[in-house]
Amino acid sequence: MRAQVSQAQPDGYWAGRFTSVRDRTLNRAIEDGLEELPTRADSGTFMSVVAMKTMAEAEYVFDVLCGFCVTEEARASLAVGRPFVSGGW
Repeated sequence: MRAQVSQAQPDGYWAGRFTSVRDRTLNRAIEDGLEELPTRADSGTFMSVVAMKTMAEAEYVFDVLCGFCVTEEARASLAVGRPFVSGGW
């Protein structure tokens, strides 16, 4: 069953969900023989590829979490932590 969030949640809730989704995605990638997590967009620039990959992975996880939100109130509570990862939506 897919998680559905309808009320605003505290940062601790979203931090736990973020970790859970990232770990589950990483485990699936390892089982499938992939060396990296899926990303929202791949950057081919040389400039800090590791940081770019990490940010892209975080964006992927935020996209998954956003899909859990069924109300604007829930999405707004998730959005509070997003700028610290990628500079915003």
